[in-house]
Amino acid sequence: MSDFVATAISIATNEVLAIFPLESFSFNRPINTAGRAQISIQINDPRFSQLGINIPANTEPARTALVITYQGTPVFGGFIKTQMYTRSSGMLEITANSWSDYFSSRFQAEDYSYTWMAPADPMAIITRIVGDACAISQSALNYQSANTYDFGMPFNIVQQGTTGLLFWITASYPSIQLQMVSMILSTLVQMGYLVGFDYADEVAVDTSVQSGVSAVWKIANPYVGKTPQESGLTLDLGTAIDVVATKDGSGGKFGNKIVEMSTAAGSIMVYNSWPQSINKFGIWEVLEMHPDVNSTPNVQLTLDAMSASDLALAAYLQPKLQVTLPVNDPYLPLNAWNPGDSVLVKYSGSDGPIYGGDPFLPAGYSRWWRIIDARVTVPSHGVATQELTLNIVPSQTPEESGL
Repeated sequence: MSDFVATAISIATNEVLAIFPLESFSFNRPINTAGRAQISIQINDPRFSQLGINIPANTEPARTALVITYQGTPVFGGFIKTQMYTRSSGMLEITANSWSDYFSSRFQAEDYSYTWMAPADPMAIITRIVGDACAISQSALNYQSANTYDFGMPFNIVQQGTTGLLFWITASYPSIQLQMVSMILSTLVQMGYLVGFDYADEVAVDTSVQSGVSAVWKIANPYVGKTPQESGLTLDLGTAIDVVATKDGSGGKFGNKIVEMSTAAGSIMVYNSWPQSINKFGIWEVLEMHPDVNSTPNVQLTLDAMSASDLALAAYLQPKLQVTLPVNDPYLPLNAWNPGDSVLVKYSGSDGPIYGGDPFLPAGYSRWWRIIDARVTVPSHGVATQELTLNIVPSQTPEESGL
């Protein structure tokens, strides 16, 4: 699989340690969580000795970043987490988690007890907290020294849009709580579509540093990705290896109220009843519990904002599509999209059921969808595939869309 190449990079010096071919591996690229790569390497592969590469030494866990490129384009980046060698098979198993996983091991850097006592943009809050965590000396993602790259991977926060002033929040994170950055991030993301935001891990070419790559952490409101007008991406189900669709109204779950939990103010219940016409086939959102923003109660504006939209409980609605297609699919090549991008799903020749035969795929599925997760699998033999998980583009809900 010469289309895929791995680069191992020291997270201390940003020096390229090794560049080697990949044969059997998989990785996924999701939204609002870290992705994972899993690689199997035959240690006695003669290509490694010919290249003078010591794979075990150059892929040490917690000290090495791994970047996977597809036809020269970076498609995955993250930190190597584990190595496991099996002598009987000569296989070295390597796992790597994308950049966001770093924050699950990094405590908050400062005391934020009184930093946001007045309402502030949730995106600005988390950008500050993430930036402070990365500014610590010897941070693997050294955000503060982005101009000098003294230590760590160059880390770039890319922000798309802002949270509307109406939906700003108060927040308090006392240092005595010593929270993981990922815990604060999770709380802010889950506050609802209009109040919260999306984030996604990416990797980009960076010619200003020795390794030639940098970590990219994209944060966006209302959602990460290119809009339908920007993307121009098309997925033709006629070329797909397999298509799985959730049934309309799957589960029959109803969620017509928001339960806002606050450690300082007890439970606040905000009821929000939606016209059933919005959910043409009985597709309702799942009731969720939204924690408060730590020790400070949410302002009423937050609750009002959440109750004003049926997107408050979850950013991603059913139904969902899972489409498996070859990595080299001509309509949606792997190196042409990022998590969150919108993609136009169509059928060969018409807007009707695929090849006139699948009763479970109504014509309404031929529309714009959003890529919320992708798993790329490259076997040692056979076809390399990408399995895309798609859902409704947030900007088009709760409007009726033919589903």
